Amino acid sequence: MSRRQPVSLPSRMLREVRKVEAEAREAGNAQDAGTGYTIIKLQRHQPPLRTLLEAGKIGPDELAAADQIAQAASAVAMGGILRAAGLERVDFGRQDERDWPA
Repeated sequence: MSRRQPVSLPSRMLREVRKVEAEAREAGNAQDAGTGYTIIKLQRHQPPLRTLLEAGKIGPDELAAADQIAQAASAVAMGGILRAAGLERVDFGRQDERDWPA
């Protein structure tokens, strides 16, 4: 009657990393997917809109609205940048308008 010892968190994580790496190798993608930790991180941290779309919680109308909001925010940000440029006339000539030589 031997009791099974509890598996520690690091060994469970290593097992999961090895499993994900093996699945990535079996998929045979031409592009390197990265280390197991990277694959797990990218799977867990997807953009919010993509996560909602894949879960079926938003439809095409909400997705179009989100795109319009992103465009509006970008336009507002670009307007501020262009306004801050300060397009002034710079005169590299004489300090006053007198004819030369005086």
